Amino acid sequence: MITLLCTALALAGDAFALSLSAGACLPAIHWTNAFRMAAACGLFQFLMPLLGVRAGFLLHTRIWQGGEAVLSLFIIAVALHMLWEATHPHRCVGKDLTSGLPLLLGALATSLDAFAVGIGATALDTNVALLAPLTGIFTALLSYAGVYLGRKSREQLGTTAEFLAAGYLGYLGFRLLWTSLPM
Repeated sequence: MITLLCTALALAGDAFALSLSAGACLPAIHWTNAFRMAAACGLFQFLMPLLGVRAGFLLHTRIWQGGEAVLSLFIIAVALHMLWEATHPHRCVGKDLTSGLPLLLGALATSLDAFAVGIGATALDTNVALLAPLTGIFTALLSYAGVYLGRKSREQLGTTAEFLAAGYLGYLGFRLLWTSLPM
C-alpha cells in the first residue's frame, strides 16, 4: 500500500508542476481555473494507467522500449517550452492555460508517465485498480492547490516558480528517458 501511495504521489508531481505554471500565468485567479485544471489532470491521471494496462497486454516489451523514449522526449519538450515561456513572461501572463486546448494538451502530456506505469504494471503485478483512483485523486488535489500556489509564487518569486516547475518536469522526462535506454 505504501508503494501504491508513493507511486500515485510521484505520478501527480508533473501535473502539480504544470498547475504551478498555469497559476503563474493567470493575471487573476478564480476557483473555476483551479477546478478545470484539477478535473482534467485528475481524469487523465486516472484513465492513463488503465489504458496502459490494456496497451501492456497488446504491446510487446521490445516495442515499448522505443515508445518510452519517445514519451520521455515529449515530456522534455513540454519542459523546454515551459522554460521558453518563463523567459518570455510577457507571452505567459494573461494566458489561461486552465481551459481549452492548452489544458487538454497539458493534462495529456503530464499523464504519459501514468500510461507507462500502467504498461509496466502488467509485468510487475501492480494493483492498477487501486493505483488509478489514488493517482487521480492525488493529482486533482495537487493540481487544484498548484494553480493557487503558482499564482501566489509568481507574486512572490516572479518567473522563478516557472523555472522550478519546468526543471522538475524536465527532470521527470530525463529520468524516464534514462530508464528507457538499453543498458
